[in-house]
Amino acid sequence: MYEPFSNSARVKADPGKHPATDEFPVMKLNLVEDFATGVYDYNLMTSVFVAMSSVNNLPPGTPTKVSFSSQEWCGHVYEQMLFDSSSIRRTRHSYFDGEGDVNDTLEFPKNGISEDSLLFWARGMAGPVLEPGQSIEVPMLTSVKVTRLNHVTAAWSNAKLSRAAETQKIKVAAGEFEVDVFSVSVDNDAKRSRTIYVEHAFPHRIIRWELGNGEKAELLGTERMSYWKMNGPGFEEAVRKLGLNPRPGRTM
Repeated sequence: MYEPFSNSARVKADPGKHPATDEFPVMKLNLVEDFATGVYDYNLMTSVFVAMSSVNNLPPGTPTKVSFSSQEWCGHVYEQMLFDSSSIRRTRHSYFDGEGDVNDTLEFPKNGISEDSLLFWARGMAGPVLEPGQSIEVPMLTSVKVTRLNHVTAAWSNAKLSRAAETQKIKVAAGEFEVDVFSVSVDNDAKRSRTIYVEHAFPHRIIRWELGNGEKAELLGTERMSYWKMNGPGFEEAVRKLGLNPRPGRTM
């Protein structure tokens, strides 16, 4: 969804609080992932904000902020990255030894992209834009989720981005779709390779994705709703419109 963003604060701009010169539009993606491994529970959320206009001498479609939080049975982590013209400001607070409180700066090479913005890229909302049958190699920064779960350092890798020459038809729980197929391969890391199937027609929804580590996801349903007004008792049934079941009460 589009939001007005403050460049100085790098947060959603409240009406009238910031001068017009400080504001620019962003597209926001919230990716929520909850899963268990045996008795060990993970609750992850990644928020990605991509600029829809030129800002900080960077072209439209460039990430301006990525934030990530992880709540798990050992402890929790919060990390954010702010993208400037030639560098990235990183802040991290972590329960884990060796990862504690970090404030540093990462390089931001020309034409570099964030792995966390790939779903935007496949939908045509983030660069680079590819024509059917085209491939391109770019520097790509490790996803914050990957660095957290795999205990690796964020680094720039060479990534090959590709778009298939022809569309395909695929069937998922939400229906049958004609899709464009986008793929990503990363040097020396087959587990981070991915294929993303994107609805060919507007609004170019993500229909399916598959990762080299075995992760798969597909569209169950979509619904436009004022979700921020639906956080009280009685709205649980709206979850069914998304192809999901309301969560049951906790059990012993």
